[in-house]
Amino acid sequence: FANEKLVWSVLLFISFTGALAFFVTSVLVAFSLPISCRISGLLRACLMVGAASPLAMLLAAIVPAGVVGYAAGMGVSLTVLVPMALVIASTLSRVVLSISMPIRLVFMVTSAALVVDAALGCPMCKFALPSSYQITAMRFYGIGNEYAGILISMSAMACLFADARVRKWATVLTGALVIVILGMGSLGANYGATLAAVVTFGLVGTAVWRGGFGARHVAAWFVIAFVLGAGLAFVDLRIAGSAASHAGRAAGFAERVGAVYLLELVSRKIMVNIRLAGTKQAGWVVMAFTPFLALWFWGIQGRVLKTLGKDPALVAGLKGALIGAAAAFLFNDSGIVMASIMIAMMLLVLVYSLLEKSEGGVCRG
Repeated sequence: FANEKLVWSVLLFISFTGALAFFVTSVLVAFSLPISCRISGLLRACLMVGAASPLAMLLAAIVPAGVVGYAAGMGVSLTVLVPMALVIASTLSRVVLSISMPIRLVFMVTSAALVVDAALGCPMCKFALPSSYQITAMRFYGIGNEYAGILISMSAMACLFADARVRKWATVLTGALVIVILGMGSLGANYGATLAAVVTFGLVGTAVWRGGFGARHVAAWFVIAFVLGAGLAFVDLRIAGSAASHAGRAAGFAERVGAVYLLELVSRKIMVNIRLAGTKQAGWVVMAFTPFLALWFWGIQGRVLKTLGKDPALVAGLKGALIGAAAAFLFNDSGIVMASIMIAMMLLVLVYSLLEKSEGGVCRG
């Protein structure tokens, strides 16, 4: 009952701030409507609330249990995080001009918090609202699918939208760290997310190092993702033995019956996710994205190419992140949830960057 009350109250709050601001901004951008400095500032603040909500929900797990305490923890966290990110970004923008700096700061802090939390055994993540569950003790270890999607997408976008001088090595180092965090049984222990992270950072990294990628790169990174994911599962088996994670135990079973068992396991997971794509719940997700898709083809796509088209690596990296979301849909237990979260975070920073560059003047910071 407490979880249900929290879920609906938090969903309503995010819908009336981040999601509503996202839709309004998309309409303004798609139709190239003039935006006053005051309205732009309000919209950007609301978008920042949406971007900072995952971190606020994570930090709220520190406070004593209960609906009131959790809601208060979220409120305090948002009250501190959003203004702080805007002020720091405003200060830094006087020295370094960068796209979407406030929202990228939130993405970087959220990613860092999730990495630290995973290293400590996920004490916050397992009790945060997105990872929580109505049945007590359902979440035993590791990072949940929701925060795994947040970690992959936020860290990838923070690297992709960074200054070109640091973007290449930031993508390599961050990608390696995220993959290890997700793929070690004593840390994130989320192997569907590990495969998605390999595909995402592999293609984003290829884009920023080569300026783009082709079909052969996509195929190669999907193969590498499976091989690396299986390798990390065997590493977990060797380290933890009988206390290994679910993937480690699957690796142990594969040693006895043959490696083809892992292929069968992944194939079954893919087929289940494809089947779930036809459910009513999946239909609601598609309906939620439909208005933005209409606006995308109406005018947002043209604005993206006009604003970001001078940086082909950035445009290619966005396509790579989208393919990474498709990998999350195929390989993860909650594929459609994780893929939706990854796409939402990508679109959030993209729409924010378009708002910054909107005609009619935008307040900086």
